Order: sequence, then structure tokens, then C-alpha cells
Amino acid sequence: SGTTGTFSGAVSGTTGTFSAAVSGTTGTFTGDVDIADKIIHTGDTDTAIRFPAADTFSVDTAGTERLRITSTGFIGAGIATPNHMLQLHRGDSGNSYTQYTNTTTGSASGDGVWMGMGTDEACYLWQNENNFMALGTNNTERLRILSTGEIGIGVAAPSEVLDVNGTIQCLNELRSKTGNDLLLNAGSANRDVKIQVNDTNIMYVKGSNATVGIGTDNPKAQYLQVGLPKAQPGSV
Repeated sequence: SGTTGTFSGAVSGTTGTFSAAVSGTTGTFTGDVDIADKIIHTGDTDTAIRFPAADTFSVDTAGTERLRITSTGFIGAGIATPNHMLQLHRGDSGNSYTQYTNTTTGSASGDGVWMGMGTDEACYLWQNENNFMALGTNNTERLRILSTGEIGIGVAAPSEVLDVNGTIQCLNELRSKTGNDLLLNAGSANRDVKIQVNDTNIMYVKGSNATVGIGTDNPKAQYLQVGLPKAQPGSV
């Protein structure tokens, strides 16, 4: 123990107490090394590993704390009091992204996948590669966006802007863009198109014979058959 120590060879022992600088080429300790506050990089005093509070660990570069692990196990980057297991914080209004790359994508700023918050405070999940994006639940893919912009729900290879395998429920209205027709296409021969209200057919278009029925689900007249009240069958 002492106030200072300078060693040209190994420093070894079970205990040692110094109230000032200790320097040397190597050091070996068989017990704990107690540090009041921080370990400083030689010749670079604004870079340090610190112990700023009980059960807390932090890393400083350029004189600023960059990373902290709190006593609760939460990790904060740019923040001393993280609210979740991992929190990234910018000290200005800049973006806050994480980036994922590998040897195939490359490691430049425009490679791989970004996820985070933009300078407009909006949420971004950004695919920089010429590849698809997928979302899944219960270990099953549910939605896919191709690199060309087509969206598939229950479809791995969508061929339209929106390609859905399943039932679509609309609680308000289905509308075409201004200046364009609204196209309902059954997609193949012998497929019918139905318009229902309260699960009851109001209009029925049969693909097998190109007939249209209003109030009937079995039109036979070419091309429009209107069902009249019961006991008064007829067609126009």
C-alpha cells in the first residue's frame, strides 16, 4: 500500500491500496480490484469505464457518457435513466435508428435494415436492400411487402398492389380513386360476385352464365333478373 507506485515489471498480490497513481507494464491480482469511480485510458483521459452509482456501470467517450447499465439491468444508450430493457436516446432532434447488416448487405450507412425513429419523430422500419419485408405472428408469416411494393396478406408472392388470401371486412365504404372505375373481379371462370347486406344477397352476378340477379341468387335471364315478392315471381 502507499500513495504512488511505479513498476517496470509485473505487479502482483492479493491486496493493495493506493491513494494516487499506480503505473507499470503489467498487473496480476488474485483478489478483487477496488475502484472508487473509473478506469481511464492512458493518454486519453476523457475515455473511461465508470461506476457512477451502486450497481451501475457506464462507458464514456470524448468526456460524455454513451452507455449505461442500471441496477435494474436496463441498458441506456445516450440516456442515464432508461425506461425499458434497451432505450436509445438522442440529445437533439436527430434520428434514432438501429441498423442490421451482414457480409452480403455490406456495412455502409445505406445497407441492410434500419429500425427506429426519424427526424420527424415518425416510426420507420426500412429495408435498404432489394428484398422483401415480412411480418409474422405465432411463428407464421402473415404479411409480406415485396421490393416492388406489392403487399400480400396470406400471400407470399403478391401480384397486385394488395393481394389478400382470405376475407376482407370493410366497416365503412369501398371507394375507387377519383376518376377511376371500381372493378370487382372474381378472377376466374365460374366464380360468382355477391353484394350482401346483413349477410343476405342483394345482388348476385353468376360467372357461369354472366347473369345478374337482384333479390335472387339464381338469375337465369340474360342479363338482369329482378326477384319480386314471394308468390309473384317474375323477371325483367
